[in-house]
Amino acid sequence: MANNWFEQKEKGSFILLKITFYLVYFLPKFVLTPIIFLVSFVYFIISKNERQNLKKFYANLNAKFATKHKNRFLNFYEFSNSLTDKIAVWLGKIKFDDLILDNERELNKLFFSGGSGKVVIVSHFGNIEIARALSSHAKGLKMAILVYDKNSANFTNIINSLSKTNIKTFKVDELDISSMLEISNFIDGGGFICVMGDRTPLNGNKTTQVKFLGKMADFPQGGFAIASILKCDIWALWCIKIKGKYHLKADFLANDVNRRKIGSYIQIYADLLAQNCKSYPQMWFNFFDYWGKNEKL
Repeated sequence: MANNWFEQKEKGSFILLKITFYLVYFLPKFVLTPIIFLVSFVYFIISKNERQNLKKFYANLNAKFATKHKNRFLNFYEFSNSLTDKIAVWLGKIKFDDLILDNERELNKLFFSGGSGKVVIVSHFGNIEIARALSSHAKGLKMAILVYDKNSANFTNIINSLSKTNIKTFKVDELDISSMLEISNFIDGGGFICVMGDRTPLNGNKTTQVKFLGKMADFPQGGFAIASILKCDIWALWCIKIKGKYHLKADFLANDVNRRKIGSYIQIYADLLAQNCKSYPQMWFNFFDYWGKNEKL
């Protein structure tokens, strides 16, 4: 069983993703929905490890908040929906008018306050790529993502080969001095670097253990370390699909990250993530053993 996210192979081949791309491009939503349901059901049946890992997630969630959530199939179904939504937003089918800004004041502070750019912590909760629709509202908005290329190669390749707009990426496994200089220039020019806050790095031990849903879990230091080095603000950004609508919200984390206190910032982020999971557990898309060696099922 692959307990680490980077040990899990991509389930979708390039061809399968390409088929999905064209289905989203040509089919109306009411035709696509039953297909999504069927594919989700098949993956739910054959993905024993992922079902077990979600069982642990729900056990910890319910113990922490005294809730009774348990429908693991919804996570598979919403994940499948999120994949088609990712493609839809890059095709321009999801626009700014489709977004609901839950805290517009904070979002304006994050994206439209001027000056240099910022580090934005995102996660595999909800569907943050829908925030791409912001660019149709603010033409000068520059966003890029840090990716672990091994596990994102198929999706990035299909988007860049079939979409009119390429995704700006910085590869985590190639993050060296020249890459950091490029990121620094990008932020100085008003760009926003999106960094996953819920995936531990492949190499090294740049992680911090904090409490998440009542148990200790490893979280990456990456985004916080970059903000500390580049002396820029750091925020958390969320996009949650609720009753077919895309709700966008932002949480300010810090404006002067002290490298020696990174654990406290990560704990704040983990608490925000936990609260979102409490309200919308079906939007949790980490299907690996999140607590790993820190907890027994």
